[in-house]
Amino acid sequence: KVFRPETVIIEFFDRDFNKHRLEASGWTSRVIQHEYDHLEGVLFLDYLSAFKKRMHKKELKEIETGDKKIKYPVVPKKEAE
Repeated sequence: KVFRPETVIIEFFDRDFNKHRLEASGWTSRVIQHEYDHLEGVLFLDYLSAFKKRMHKKELKEIETGDKKIKYPVVPKKEAE
């Protein structure tokens, strides 16, 4: 579980370059923070403790190499160098 502030205040420009300020809470706040993490290059895995990363090491490696058995494509399988 990722702990996030309940409320956020963001400033942004719309497509006409008008500045806006939005205070969001609850689910909307969580979604904004989640998407902001993506813009900053932060993934869910970055929130895992070292212990949980070790616990899931094999599965994380399979995801990284493209060997994880799933029903949809995630990343192309890396070729041996």
